[in-house]
Amino acid sequence: MALANLIFSLLLTLFVVIAFVPIRRDPITGWCFSVGWPVSEFAGQILVLDGIIVLALGTFGGWRGQFGETAIVVNGLAFLGLAVLVALGFAARGVVARALAATPGFPVTVTADHRRPRWGRWWRVARAVPLPSRDLAIKKNIAYLDDGVKAHRLDIIQSKITTTNAPVMLYVHGGAWVFGDKREQGKPMMFELAARGWVCVTVNYRLSPKATWPDHIVDVKAAIAWV
Repeated sequence: MALANLIFSLLLTLFVVIAFVPIRRDPITGWCFSVGWPVSEFAGQILVLDGIIVLALGTFGGWRGQFGETAIVVNGLAFLGLAVLVALGFAARGVVARALAATPGFPVTVTADHRRPRWGRWWRVARAVPLPSRDLAIKKNIAYLDDGVKAHRLDIIQSKITTTNAPVMLYVHGGAWVFGDKREQGKPMMFELAARGWVCVTVNYRLSPKATWPDHIVDVKAAIAWV
C-alpha cells in the first residue's frame, strides 16, 4: 500500500508541475494539455480528493516504511502546488474587476434582483458541474447568418427577469479553430454572468481543415455583427 501511495503521489505531483510548466514539444504537447487543464480547472476539487485518498491509503499502511515516508513528502509538494492554483483562481476576481473598471461604460447599473443570485454561491463553484439556475433562459441554435450552414449558429443565455441596456458578452470557444463546440465550454462563467444580469452569447464557427483562413475570423465577425 505504501508503494501505491508513492506512485499516486508521484503522478499527482507530475500533473501539477505540468499545469504550471507544460511541455511545448510535439507529440508531448497534446498529452500535457490533457492532464494539465483538469488540474488547473479543478484544483480545489482535486485538493479535497487528494486529501481523502491519502488518508484512506494511510489507514491501510500507506504511510509506513521508506516508500510511505517519501510519499508523504512528494504528496506535500503536490498539495502545495494545488493550493497555489486555488489561490490564483481566487485572484482572478481582482483581474476581472480591474479589467471591467478600465472599460468604458462600466460599472453597469443592474436591478436589485441581479446583484446576488439566489441559489447557493459556494455550491455553484464547488460542484464544478455547469447547471443553469431556474432563473435563466437559454435559446439555442439561432442562425446568425441566413445561409443554412450549421456552424453559423449561436446560443443566448440570459436572465428570465426583463433587463434593458444589459452588458453582452460574446463567447468564442477554444480549440485552435480545429475542434470544439459552443455547447462544451464557458458554461460556469456564462451561467454566473447571466444570473447577474448579463446577456451571454456563445457561437459556433466553421472548423479546419474543412474551413481555411480567414473563414473562422469571418464567422466570428459575422456573429459580432449579429449581436
